[in-house]
Amino acid sequence: MELEPDTKSEYEWKINVSIFSNRTILSQLAIGIGIPFGILILLLIFLIDPENINYTYYALELIAGLFFFSYLLILLVYRGKYEVSYQIDKNGISCYSPPDQAKKNRTINGLTFVLGVLTRKPAVLGTGIIAETKQSVFIPWKDIQKVTYKPGQNTIFVKGHPTQTIAIFCTVENYKSIENVIKQTIT
Repeated sequence: MELEPDTKSEYEWKINVSIFSNRTILSQLAIGIGIPFGILILLLIFLIDPENINYTYYALELIAGLFFFSYLLILLVYRGKYEVSYQIDKNGISCYSPPDQAKKNRTINGLTFVLGVLTRKPAVLGTGIIAETKQSVFIPWKDIQKVTYKPGQNTIFVKGHPTQTIAIFCTVENYKSIENVIKQTIT
């Protein structure tokens, strides 16, 4: 199905998604943060040296503190919400950070980059760079390889090339319309 140019505005919206209660975001956090730190915690527990148990407790306390301060940072900077905008038109699907959110993201990404440079940690530096490049993602219709619909969560996952993945968070009101547009356009 070809989208009509004059209906483009029908498929443009902004949504605030709760970071700490949305299943999609929580599962991504579990993968990105939970698995590595979970492995680290398990290693610390299984490799406890009885003579140096205080160091193990200290390491576990540092990890708990990191989680707590990350939680506070997200609450303070983002107010616990992820704000994102979408545009679906005849060319494809765009996902981007609205100006206010983009400004906050640029600040955090810039600080991450600088921290990586100052500490000489390429992984931290790379995290800042990658996060900045994900401020806006566009997938042309022809590049869409896989779509997963989650009507219970009002979310649609669209995958293009390996670096092109979008989680489309819909409102209760527009989910069915967006699902229909995507299904009709990619078939």
